[in-house]
Amino acid sequence: MTLRKAGWALSATGLLMLAVGIPIAAWTRRRDLNEFNAYVGWSNILGMSLGAVGLAFLIWDRLKADSPNSRTKLLETSDILARAILKRESLQLARLLGTDELERRAARVTLIERHRVTSRRSGTTPQRSKSIHLDSIDSYYTDSTSGRMLLTGDPGSGKTVALLTLVTNLLNRRRDAANNSDATTIAVPVLFGLPSWPGDQELFDWMSADLVRRFGIRLDLATSLIAEGMIIPILDSLDEVDPGEGDSSRSTAMVSRINRYTATSVGIGIVVTCRSGTPRSANLKGKLRGFTELEMQPLKGQAIAAYMAEHGQGNDPQTWQGLADAASVGNSPVQILLGVPWRLAMATAFYNGGGDAGDLLPTASESRRGQKALRVYLERVEPILLESFLRYRSLHFGRDPKRSLKDLTTIATLANKVSPGTRRDAGIILPDWASFMDSVSKKKSPLLESLGLLAAVQAPFAVYQLLHWLGLANYPGSEPTNRSGWPVALSFSANLLLVSVLTATRASGESFPRAITSRRLRTKKGAAIASVVTLCVGVTAIFSFAVLDKSSAVLYTASLGLAGVTAVILNPYDPAQYQAPTDILRRDLYAACMIGAATGFLQFVALEGILGPQEAACFGFSYVISAVITSSFAKYLRATWTGYSQHGLPLRFAAFLAWGTTAGLLRMSGTAYEYRHTSLRDYLLRRGERKIEDSAPSET
Repeated sequence: MTLRKAGWALSATGLLMLAVGIPIAAWTRRRDLNEFNAYVGWSNILGMSLGAVGLAFLIWDRLKADSPNSRTKLLETSDILARAILKRESLQLARLLGTDELERRAARVTLIERHRVTSRRSGTTPQRSKSIHLDSIDSYYTDSTSGRMLLTGDPGSGKTVALLTLVTNLLNRRRDAANNSDATTIAVPVLFGLPSWPGDQELFDWMSADLVRRFGIRLDLATSLIAEGMIIPILDSLDEVDPGEGDSSRSTAMVSRINRYTATSVGIGIVVTCRSGTPRSANLKGKLRGFTELEMQPLKGQAIAAYMAEHGQGNDPQTWQGLADAASVGNSPVQILLGVPWRLAMATAFYNGGGDAGDLLPTASESRRGQKALRVYLERVEPILLESFLRYRSLHFGRDPKRSLKDLTTIATLANKVSPGTRRDAGIILPDWASFMDSVSKKKSPLLESLGLLAAVQAPFAVYQLLHWLGLANYPGSEPTNRSGWPVALSFSANLLLVSVLTATRASGESFPRAITSRRLRTKKGAAIASVVTLCVGVTAIFSFAVLDKSSAVLYTASLGLAGVTAVILNPYDPAQYQAPTDILRRDLYAACMIGAATGFLQFVALEGILGPQEAACFGFSYVISAVITSSFAKYLRATWTGYSQHGLPLRFAAFLAWGTTAGLLRMSGTAYEYRHTSLRDYLLRRGERKIEDSAPSET
């Protein structure tokens, strides 16, 4: 008999004795009160003892299954992670390729396989090419590569869409195969933004920490998932790791770490994306070992013209057609401009928003051959497209374009202040927004902040004194029965010091967001913990009603019950709960309220007989306030006010980020917000720099 079966058997036997055997046997002894009491007492002890032993067996068995090395636990966690990522990335892909707006539909792009094969005759390494359609990128990855794939392409060529398509297709295949024996062989693809790499961590350690940061997975589970090959790392933007064009030390170090990871992780899949067409990208690609390269191809004249004819709805079809004709000329400036899907989508939005298509045609000097003329043309046209794209999106989704542009520029400028001149953009994570704002804003006095926190936790006492002064707090029987001397003063001072210290330490320390979820109750471990809590509260209730007065017993039992429920349903490590960035803050607020209510009730019950019900209630409310004001939610509110008062950011900051995601200006990566495209972020940074230069006093 297994440990689990033995546990269930003992627990069931104990419950049957309590629920069935005792009433039947006791009924036969009802005429002899002493024999009845003795029989019921010993039967309760025996039944509860058997149940407790069985429950201990079940908990032991579940803890063994919950070990990070347990295959069952890893599969369960990977399934939860897969569902969470599929929901997020499917939504993200739908936002990038929404069918509600014509210019956001995907262009028909293709990919070319480029990997080198050694020739036996000449000893050279000629390239072999194979055309791949975007819809079949997942089949190509699983069937035609060793699991190591390098996805390259020009900026805006559709690498993000290709990655999201790969991720969602693989996860859909994993979901469809859930009932088959080979379901567990499909690993979970997870996107990692390489620009957020700190520069001093091994790839394995950094990915583990990033899983914890973005998805709330325990660190031991995250490391086991990666080590067992149960996730496929999708490493995005290798070329953006470096701070500038002249320094490639960070990207070179990352390539070395990728090679070390693949050398020690044989048979484990990995995907890397990198820009193409520059000496740096060519150097980085050459250093990666064992990767099959898949290159995004620019759109050609026929595909560009078909897209423009289908989606262009402006008021100057003749000029629009002239632009399409110019794009059909091979290697022309217009074809190079619109051959990138991102710029083609922006050009369509520009035209549909009332822009003059003639502004996108090259001038005589820009039409000359050569890279210099092409660079001048692109530098002139790209800002026009980006600004019109931002304006069109803002108007279409109901916001003032000037205000939206200002807010997005401010966010990009502040993010760049964290590491000036670098591209280490880790995204905006709302629970971390307080520490981010502290690093870029004017420092407040620590003494003033501490005094503010202490004032908040002592607010109930101030309110009580005010009510007492107004004559509203003198209720009959409110004075304690043993209110005298130093015990009262000591209890009052000790508890006030305790709540103050708890508030100060939690406010200054790192606090991971907490969540309340009933999902835990549906697991065997959660059910076992709930059973133990119920048993303890029940025994305490019997004792309380036997030795205390009725009202005190009710309060004491309710306090313990609330504390027990908090212990069962409070869970900070549930990736399935984090379906949106704001969910973390919302659930953290719920958890803080639950913790505060539980501790507050316990304080009230403990102090009511010493200090009286009103002052004991003040202490209870102080614990509630302490839990709430030190939560991630309260820190986010403080950071939002700092951003509003010092930098002019929207007061409803989370709502603005959600709007930017819906409008296609931002994207979500896990629980982080990022700019949809690097060129958009760079444009906003340049705009912010020009604004700073224009506002600087000129020398006379």
